[in-house]
Amino acid sequence: MRKIVDQALSWEDFISYAVLIRSGEELNLPTLFKVWFCNESVRQKVSIHLVWMRAPFQNECTWDYKATLFETSQCDAFNNEEILLESNLPMFMADLPEIMYPINFLRNIARNGASTQLHIVADIENIFSDNFCYLVRNATRMLVEDDMKIAFIYRRFEVESDVEQVPTKLSQLFTLHSENMAFYFHQKFFAPGHFIRNLSGWFNYSMGNPEVITMPFDYTSKRITFEPQFIMRATAPEHFEGAPTRFYDHQVLINELCRAGYTFRVLSHVFNIHIGVKRKLTEAEILTSRIAKSRRWPFRDRFYEYLDEKYGPRKNCPKL
Repeated sequence: MRKIVDQALSWEDFISYAVLIRSGEELNLPTLFKVWFCNESVRQKVSIHLVWMRAPFQNECTWDYKATLFETSQCDAFNNEEILLESNLPMFMADLPEIMYPINFLRNIARNGASTQLHIVADIENIFSDNFCYLVRNATRMLVEDDMKIAFIYRRFEVESDVEQVPTKLSQLFTLHSENMAFYFHQKFFAPGHFIRNLSGWFNYSMGNPEVITMPFDYTSKRITFEPQFIMRATAPEHFEGAPTRFYDHQVLINELCRAGYTFRVLSHVFNIHIGVKRKLTEAEILTSRIAKSRRWPFRDRFYEYLDEKYGPRKNCPKL
């Protein structure tokens, strides 16, 4: 839950956030509501969308707790740090096997709950660079005004967890990158999924020029593993919900955007940061990946049947 507060303090625009709740976890909702209602930044920026996980043999959602949320929240004695420390909500689903986590369903719920004309696909734990929204507004205006089928890719980085300060300025990021304390996202773990060429040129231009520009990105058959995060129109395709968690669950989005006729461009100047450098999978992630791979052929058949029916022939888009 701390990540919601941190994101609301650092991000300059609205946030739409989906939370999955199992039976019994509704006991945490008053705390979640108090953090949302009593924290001005969170209340003004964040919309939270609750998704109940259906229990075995359950046919209907129950709303018994809904009425008590507003009755039990009092902000008079609200202490943000105390609430965050006392709450057991930091990972609502900490003991839920990843294979059961409907990641693309929740991504789409968050998008459907957003009120803006543009959507940024992002993870709640990542921190965006300073003035991100202001810097990209001219580039992204064409998506709304000209109804263009473009998705803007922003670069992602991760830094060692012991850095003194999270680099939200280009100069800070450049220094840490030069000192081998910052890397492009998952460089040490899954480089093909995140590599974008000409990083040195991106640094040089962004640090030496005030104007944000975009450069074309060629999504070819060699990049089937590529899983960028985007800025795109609210009407752009959503994540395919039949993808197994940890098997192309995010790659399906760029693949469908390609089939829908979108082109891709990389933004200068702006980026986001993940604290901590991932170097290997956890045991749970390894198990999840193995299970997901065992389901890959039925998933691929369903995915391409869906794409062919909606968009016609494959054109020049890669096949997963």
